Amino acid sequence: MCTPGFIKSKLFWIMSICRGLINLLIINICNFSRSLIYPWLITGGKPTPVFLASLAFLFCAINGYIQARYLTKYAHYEMSWLTNPCFVVGVLSFFTGMAINIHSDYILRSLRKPGKTGYRIPRGN
Repeated sequence: MCTPGFIKSKLFWIMSICRGLINLLIINICNFSRSLIYPWLITGGKPTPVFLASLAFLFCAINGYIQARYLTKYAHYEMSWLTNPCFVVGVLSFFTGMAINIHSDYILRSLRKPGKTGYRIPRGN
């Protein structure tokens, strides 16, 4: 449901000179994964209510607008910022978290047997 944020941030990226290009790129990698790849990997399951999907769409559209607007209009980053320990640790933390999320999604998807639509809670051995 992050597709509106993905699309809006791309539009702002194209429409203005992006001072926070690295941040916007990192955010878009996550949004791309969550909105365009993840939904195609889910098989089975129950339908999502339209109202809930609409609220998710609205939230992601507003969130994408706010992030893209800030990073393209108001953020001012020097090139030396790319070697700042805060930035390096932040990027490493981001990609570590994203890898954990992708792996966890894989584990949860593999719990559902083919043809089943119910949820299954993982139990230890």
